[in-house]
Amino acid sequence: MTFNAQHTGLYGLQASQIVYLEHDDHRLYVELIQIIQERQMGWLRPLCFRIPISQTVLDINHLNQTEYSDGRSYILYDMRQSADLLWSLSDCRTALDTDVIPLLSHLGPERTSLSDQDAARQILNQFIKKMWDGQCKDKPPS
Repeated sequence: MTFNAQHTGLYGLQASQIVYLEHDDHRLYVELIQIIQERQMGWLRPLCFRIPISQTVLDINHLNQTEYSDGRSYILYDMRQSADLLWSLSDCRTALDTDVIPLLSHLGPERTSLSDQDAARQILNQFIKKMWDGQCKDKPPS
């Protein structure tokens, strides 16, 4: 059973909403495609990955530098060629319009080169591993 897009879902989220996952000041912005109520999970489609400029950045093509409302500069990576995720809704945070509008304006037309797909997959894999490792550290051993 899933929630209809017109209804507010778990954690105040709803389908078609843009949310983000965050770990160590890195953010993966995603579209919430569907809410899976029984498992408290969401089907997420990656849009963009945001890394603070002060962080070490992978040597791959990125969209460009942009400054956000918090006054910090970030590098944005187009993640639309990466795989969809099934992830816990408790980790999803609602993206503010002031974050989403600049992000969407930088995405532009979708590119489909193999190097872009490989780069997106590499970034997504590293981020998910860090998220997963962080969750495992927070939970006591069983």
